[in-house]
Amino acid sequence: MLYTAIVQSQSAENSNQWLVAPQYTHVDGKSAENINALALNGIVPAVNDLVLCAESNNSFDHSTFRCFDENGGSCPVIIGTYASILTMMLDFVLKGNDVRRWI
Repeated sequence: MLYTAIVQSQSAENSNQWLVAPQYTHVDGKSAENINALALNGIVPAVNDLVLCAESNNSFDHSTFRCFDENGGSCPVIIGTYASILTMMLDFVLKGNDVRRWI
């Protein structure tokens, strides 16, 4: 599952682990609980950054697939920050292509 989350804090024990607040709601209308996520190599989000997370649908006990609103999330990973994704897209559009073609 892919979702947007807001970074809440960095773990005191592991500098590569972050507490994030997923920005989705369960079917019953309750907000998703905060969850610890690991950041991919080189990603260092700041508190309150919007990040893109990927998460498996199985829980830590590797039980069978669960529906969206009961996601156990055995391995949440921060795969990018929206700031870096937008910068990459702008670099591609402005530097990767000949801008004169668009004028």
